[in-house]
Amino acid sequence: MKKRIIYGTKVSVDNMILEAEKEMKIYYEEVAEVFLMGYIYLCSQRKLFGIIPLPNKHDCKVFTHIFVRNKYTGSVHATVPSLLSFESKKRLMEETQNLESWLRNKCKQYEQSKQEE
Repeated sequence: MKKRIIYGTKVSVDNMILEAEKEMKIYYEEVAEVFLMGYIYLCSQRKLFGIIPLPNKHDCKVFTHIFVRNKYTGSVHATVPSLLSFESKKRLMEETQNLESWLRNKCKQYEQSKQEE
């Protein structure tokens, strides 16, 4: 199976805070940037059981990127969504759902345009 990216988008999510930052008044890390990357792939040369050829299909994926900055050293590193506060996680999941639904609609548009050709 071959996968080729045919569309990519980046959605930035603002005003996110860490759980530890919310509980304590002085904390050494803060959220530098949170964004979602969405891709639409064209999956070609698919085979069932390695023998039966299947038609090409469009697939979409969303990836979360969270970067945290150390206030004292200025270094930035990636982290996992579980360190975010509950409200921030909730908003991140809502944005992820919105982006996924938008990408699914875009996939349907690509498939319809391929059928019309």
